[in-house]
Amino acid sequence: MDVLSDILHTFRLRSSVFAMTELAAPWGMSTQGREESVFHVIVRGTAWLDADGHPPTQVCAGDVVLVSPRRRHALRDSTKTRARPIEQLLAEGVFAPGRKPPPPGAASTTVMCGVFHLDDVGAEMLFAALPKVVHVREVAEAHPWLDHTMKLIGYECASPRPGGTTVVNRLCDSLFVYIMRGIIESAAATNASWLRGLADPHVSAALRLIHDQPGKDWTVAMLASAAGLSRSGFALRFGELVGEPPMRYLTRWRFHKAAEQLARADASIAEIAARFGYETEASFSKAFKRTLGVAPGAHRRRAREASPSIPSM
Repeated sequence: MDVLSDILHTFRLRSSVFAMTELAAPWGMSTQGREESVFHVIVRGTAWLDADGHPPTQVCAGDVVLVSPRRRHALRDSTKTRARPIEQLLAEGVFAPGRKPPPPGAASTTVMCGVFHLDDVGAEMLFAALPKVVHVREVAEAHPWLDHTMKLIGYECASPRPGGTTVVNRLCDSLFVYIMRGIIESAAATNASWLRGLADPHVSAALRLIHDQPGKDWTVAMLASAAGLSRSGFALRFGELVGEPPMRYLTRWRFHKAAEQLARADASIAEIAARFGYETEASFSKAFKRTLGVAPGAHRRRAREASPSIPSM
């Protein structure tokens, strides 16, 4: 399994579209920031995006905007239009299916809004690697594969059919992957992180080995050899791009995989500890809590009791 697929599988990416409608000017929506990452797709027309720390940016038909968790932002037809809380608009039925469309000739925008949710224990690792606001422009020209996915999502949302909600949510999973691919291919990840490391051929080779066999007794020399660099050159390059030494990244990823097994498997904590090279449950539990901030038993209980409330169409 490739690195990005492994990370998204481990952190259980779950997506949902919660609004799609055609809005006549003047219109504006805002959010104080959700625990999930929010995305907006401009299907038709134009809009202005305001996000904390960023100047107003115009988004056009075919553009996709991804906003990191807990970040206040607003979308509106004009920078002069007042934006109302999106929860208020939802309660008023502004996004209700079958709503009367704007009159012919009216200036309007068709927008689709949704969220990307990941398990709490891993969400920070993934979203910290992304720019606070991702703006993918001119999807049809630059990323035809993303354009096709967006058209399919729009079709499913506009034409209710059996299983439509499931189809839309899975297509949105693909939408997230395509956005991540675009960031990797364009080297748009500015923060030191695993995502930036994937854009480098030497570091990405080491990351693939770590994710293929997280339980293996890797050394810096072994990873450096696979990356085609000297030991010191590899350690320096890995640290600069990923933001931490190779062995620290390996250790942290092992505990993320252990956390996944605690949440999904019935094996005891001692059995999972042994799979990752720990002779005692006590030493594993101590290192697990030091790395992820929660004890293994507490993580298992929280993960199995959790039922995230993700809005949907």
